[in-house]
Amino acid sequence: MYSIAVLLVISLSIADATTYYVNAGTGSDSNTGTASGTAFKTITHALGVAANTDIINVAAGTYSKSLGEIFPLNMVSGVTLSGTSGALATIINANGGGDSTRVFNCIGNSASTIIQGFTITGGYSVNYSTAGATARGGGMFIDGGSQTVIQNNIITGNTVRGYDFHQAGAGALNGGTCQGGGIFILSGTPTIRNNVISNNIAIGGGGQDYRGGFSDNGSAGGNAEGGGIHGGFGGATATIINNTFYGNQAIGGHGGSSNSLNAGHGGNSLSGALLAGSNTIVTNNIFSNNSAVEGQTGGGLNGSNGTATDGAMTSFTAGNLSYNLFFNNSATTNPDGGTLGSNNIMGSDPLFVSASDYHFSSTSSPAYHAGTTSGAPAGDLDGTSRGGTPSIGAFQGIDPLPVELISIGVNAKGNTIELGWKTASEVNNYGFEVERKSMSSEQQTMNTWGKIAFVEGHGTTNAPQNYSFTDAAARIGKYSYRLKQIDRDGTFIYSRSVEAQIGVAPSSFVLSQNYPNPFNPSTTIEYSLAASGRVSLRVYDVLGREVKTLVNERQESGTYSVRLDGSTLPSGIYYYSLNAGAPIATKKMLLLK
Repeated sequence: MYSIAVLLVISLSIADATTYYVNAGTGSDSNTGTASGTAFKTITHALGVAANTDIINVAAGTYSKSLGEIFPLNMVSGVTLSGTSGALATIINANGGGDSTRVFNCIGNSASTIIQGFTITGGYSVNYSTAGATARGGGMFIDGGSQTVIQNNIITGNTVRGYDFHQAGAGALNGGTCQGGGIFILSGTPTIRNNVISNNIAIGGGGQDYRGGFSDNGSAGGNAEGGGIHGGFGGATATIINNTFYGNQAIGGHGGSSNSLNAGHGGNSLSGALLAGSNTIVTNNIFSNNSAVEGQTGGGLNGSNGTATDGAMTSFTAGNLSYNLFFNNSATTNPDGGTLGSNNIMGSDPLFVSASDYHFSSTSSPAYHAGTTSGAPAGDLDGTSRGGTPSIGAFQGIDPLPVELISIGVNAKGNTIELGWKTASEVNNYGFEVERKSMSSEQQTMNTWGKIAFVEGHGTTNAPQNYSFTDAAARIGKYSYRLKQIDRDGTFIYSRSVEAQIGVAPSSFVLSQNYPNPFNPSTTIEYSLAASGRVSLRVYDVLGREVKTLVNERQESGTYSVRLDGSTLPSGIYYYSLNAGAPIATKKMLLLK
């Protein structure tokens, strides 16, 4: 049981937590950063002021050197760093502006440290310090016992490169070794889940050339290990679960050439996607189209190419490797991996939508609902619930369909226009922007579309949803409306447009004949009010009994349209009566079933 002092410390710690905001488009690092309207401009600045338990919410945009980011970003222990619009819309790109650097350092982070919702790309790591030095971590570097949670990201296009000695000179200088194109884990117990880890490269450095007056053997190319992730050291015990590894490569360095003696051997490559430590847990992952490629020998005598082993994965123990899918990985030795555990799916196409979209194109995918619940996250990269049986990979189901908009309608009611729409289902629906443009009555031409409102969506749901918006700002005239439906990843689509007109205020009280007439089962009744006041519109049968009340409220002057649903009424003659104070009007209609 906690003491009062401990409870007080916990309470103060929670109370002191701060949420900071970052916006590449509207922010400034001179702002306070504590509200969306006073957001910082860079993640670098936000990390500089954040402390344990703080949250940093990052808006959609590209965060790069040209914006003012300073790489690598040094993650702060206990901080949650979130791309609030999702990985596709929130990009951290370390490329450009001279020599690139890796994107993140995660040193000594606690288990409450979270990086989520980003595309992490453009990282580049090379070690120039000494001949043959090892370069590590193109995208992310994890050390100091870090327990960082890395989830719901796209980690792509990062490179680690061994130092390249393709030059004439004295001394035998082998190409540099490299490890971990996407992520390198030296020590720690990070959790890496629900990520797409794609097209990262570890490429060994080239060996020393001996040409142009120098006479010696060419030196060997550098080795490359773990194109996607390298966590093969004893101090690294990561949990790697429900990720999709695609197109990662480990490429051995090119051997050095000699113009008179022996050529340098090509560098070796190991683990195109993942090199896992002895205690690493690797479950529910897809390994597809990853490769280990041997380094080529240099020019000269007696050289040989390097070896390429384990196109997908190398691990030092098989016990923790289960419920993974391996497809179309390549290497001269062991295209999938040397030591694999149980319940793995070998050689079956996961049926991705495309080479860049790793949702399943069909529920016939062998990865669909084929994983284990042990350690599986509750949702996938899209935020879709994994339900009872998780799928293997970063995504739970088939490619999300756009919001299914089944109806949209508009109604002019007095001096306001009511817009209503309905969806049958929604996937990752952020919401709807309501756009309006007016029509010139003189030229019958359309003006520019403009946003007038935003209506929040329901995210992901299979249940029908009803939405409405009332435009009270429109003046007399004709208008067109449309919806801009926006997904959480920033993609959007427009609905068809609908038109409505607020007419000139009527000069008299008018009750029009219903249409159609006769009707079955519904009809429309229109009326005009010259003055504001209490209005009732009621329906009576031939005996004078009231059977429906359509309107009973105060209304402003204007023209109105009301729908009568007669599905519960028997066939026959009915009367509808409009009462607006002194004026009263009654008309007859016929329901035929």
